[in-house]
Amino acid sequence: MSTAAGYPVVEGIAIATPSSSSAPQHVESLKSAKTSRTTVSEPPPQELLKTLQARGFPKGLSKLLHGSLHAFPLRIWLLDNSGSMTIADGQRPVTDNRGKLKMIKCTRWQELVHTALGIAGLSVDLGARTDFHLLNRNDAGQYLSLDASGGACAVGAAGGEGDQQALETLLSLSPLGTTPLTAAVTKIISLIEPAAQTLLHNGQQVVVVIATDGVPDNPAGFLEALRLLQRLPVWVVVRLCTSDDAIVEYWADLDKCARDACMLKHARRLACMPSHARIHAHACMHAHTQTRSNTRTLAPARKLLSTRPCTRLYGTYTRALPPTRKHARASTRRHVHMHTVTDARTQGSALTPKYARTRRGTCHVQTRARATCECKRYIRTQALHVHAR
Repeated sequence: MSTAAGYPVVEGIAIATPSSSSAPQHVESLKSAKTSRTTVSEPPPQELLKTLQARGFPKGLSKLLHGSLHAFPLRIWLLDNSGSMTIADGQRPVTDNRGKLKMIKCTRWQELVHTALGIAGLSVDLGARTDFHLLNRNDAGQYLSLDASGGACAVGAAGGEGDQQALETLLSLSPLGTTPLTAAVTKIISLIEPAAQTLLHNGQQVVVVIATDGVPDNPAGFLEALRLLQRLPVWVVVRLCTSDDAIVEYWADLDKCARDACMLKHARRLACMPSHARIHAHACMHAHTQTRSNTRTLAPARKLLSTRPCTRLYGTYTRALPPTRKHARASTRRHVHMHTVTDARTQGSALTPKYARTRRGTCHVQTRARATCECKRYIRTQALHVHAR
């Protein structure tokens, strides 16, 4: 005991130092799990921003690309190299002598190779792992993992690691063969399934892009394989390399089957809900259905634009097409985006025909139709009318 200013002061002696692991083990594990899921990505370096700016990306979009690397640690591109890809009804951009971009005719395979090489260059700049799978094996191989050292991903690779030159060699051979999509999707499932729990724990997804111009050899088996794939933490994009009405109609029917399966899953979930939650889920689903019907009624409101419900999976969007069907078949390339809907609220939130947002991100259907700014303003106006109703 000591004195300070005439008052006694007791100097305590520490008996035990408080431990950081005094909390229960399950609480500590929960904290670590939350920390791992809410990891904030570091800002992109200036060198990366300059590289992306040289590619034409603005600063804000470059930051978004860099920030998405944690949410999507792996991209798998499934490229259709069947014999039908040699049909010369594709288009790809080239730069003329005056530095202006113009579209030239090419084969479907050349158009897809141009896109794949562009994605490969962007992946190398970002340090993002991207795997390329061919439907049919050629003399150069079938699988290639580009920049496998970039990013931490628990998903194994189907083939060896290579660079852009190896990818160019792999894609330089002419396409030949059938369309074994079922076996290719099953191969992707076998790669992602062992790492599914790790991806879910980290809040991550694998982007799977299926680029094809036809229907699978085994449609029934492919539908089942696609359903198994959508149960995994994936973001699936079906990119159609054709404007053939029969092919587009097949994928539209496939969309309907997937949507009906989602509705059945929703009905089973409703049976297990309490009454108040069931009423709320019914209201969300009813609002989603009403918005889809309103979108269809707004279609013939103006003769300048033909606005129709487009091909979709788990959502309703609108697209702008030229008035003539002949021009639409000649110039349109439709990209169908598929997403796994987890609950009725996610479906109910996809009410805007302009973007059709879901919890997974922004869904959109890309076309090669020449839509003017006036057409885009018209779609936005109709979207506001849908919300006003």
